[in-house]
Amino acid sequence: MQSIGRLLAEGETRLIVAVETGRIPLNVALEIAEVDLDGAQEALAKAYVSGALRGKKLLAAKRIVEQRQRRGKSQRMNRARERGKRLSSDALVRAYNQEADRQRLLIKRAEIAQNRLLFIVTAMRSLLADAHFATLLRAEKLETLPRPLADLITAGDT
Repeated sequence: MQSIGRLLAEGETRLIVAVETGRIPLNVALEIAEVDLDGAQEALAKAYVSGALRGKKLLAAKRIVEQRQRRGKSQRMNRARERGKRLSSDALVRAYNQEADRQRLLIKRAEIAQNRLLFIVTAMRSLLADAHFATLLRAEKLETLPRPLADLITAGDT
């Protein structure tokens, strides 16, 4: 918890999110946070050689370092540090809860989109099964569908 607090105090929200989601280990995030932008690549190489980062985790850490170079540690946190405010444990909990709420909302939106797609696919299957509707589509030269939608519709027929 103290390590996460140090990352938060330094404005390293990108690294905190990566650690919380399991994309990179905490010790690697701490090493990246301690070095300047040029030294971050060296820290990644050291983590790879030591075996702390492999495969997808290495790629995720590399992406985080690149984002850090382009956009900074975190725009919101840098503004708070410029005003001279110290981050408290309440701020840490608040930031964590905000991120958790954001992820819950993202999951809810994905479920809604999936349900809507299922409704559309089911409706299109029943409409295309109707011979009169298929004839109408051909008469209006609308008999083709986008490939991903057509694949979903025909997948249920087999």
